[in-house]
Amino acid sequence: MSTKTPVAITTSDWHIRGTVPASRAESDWYEVMDKRIAQVMKLQDELGGAPVIIAGDVFDNPNPHSEVARWGINALRHMAEVGPIYAIPGNHDLNYHLMDNHTKGAYGLASDFGFTNLIPGKWTTIEHAGYKVALWPMPWGYYEVPEKSVKADAKIAVAHKYMYSSKDKTYVGADEEGAVTGHTAWGKHFDVIAIGDNHISWRAGKFLNHGSLFSMTSAQKSHEHLLGIVYSDGSLETVTLPEEKQWKEVYVPPESTSKAEALLAELAATELDAVAFDDLLDRLEGVLSDGARAELRAIRQAD
Repeated sequence: MSTKTPVAITTSDWHIRGTVPASRAESDWYEVMDKRIAQVMKLQDELGGAPVIIAGDVFDNPNPHSEVARWGINALRHMAEVGPIYAIPGNHDLNYHLMDNHTKGAYGLASDFGFTNLIPGKWTTIEHAGYKVALWPMPWGYYEVPEKSVKADAKIAVAHKYMYSSKDKTYVGADEEGAVTGHTAWGKHFDVIAIGDNHISWRAGKFLNHGSLFSMTSAQKSHEHLLGIVYSDGSLETVTLPEEKQWKEVYVPPESTSKAEALLAELAATELDAVAFDDLLDRLEGVLSDGARAELRAIRQAD
């Protein structure tokens, strides 16, 4: 029988919000989030209060309505009663996607009251159940690997960076820079690389991209979030906590025969859903001509 001990739980892309995503049919999103976070808390409790590490995009918006910020902070504080929480900011947590703004807005408030924000550029060493766990944060836009190692039972990189393991885990036409094969050198520094940003979950050896905690769009009907359990020997296990989901039907007009037309119809159905909109823009890029794709990317980068 194995004697290894769970020392951390990794996750990402919670996108705490107050409104129901356009494709979901539930009437109360707070109730949906309550049930989902309760699942994570139950796992945390079963694993002896192991620290939870969130790899970015805790909130859906850097400056949500005060009701959303209050709900999120209270939920995180309640969870921290079971075990500590550590996090890095993702692009959705940052005003103008700038790290200098990480202390502002909902993420900054939550880091004061609900979790510990991990500072990039240095190791953070924590202890659980008598074991040392070293965390190396790579928040949005900060992807330097450590120059020096550290003594620990488990070393975890916590990154918010769009990456994919294979073509079926990304959008058509995705840049090769995001391929996990281009990041294999990270493996020599860490036992586990916990990743956020890509809402499609996957695992490739030490690399774990959790996917979104909640299924947001109709394209995610079969999606399941992957939670990572890191053990005292540096090994990694993945688990899923099945999410209860109710869906609206997305209407595609009969005359919409092309992929682009179908995507545009689905874009219209997303209304002002930021997460759904970003995901669908990624998919739209894949069916455009090279010139149109370049123009769309220029617009998105400018924004």
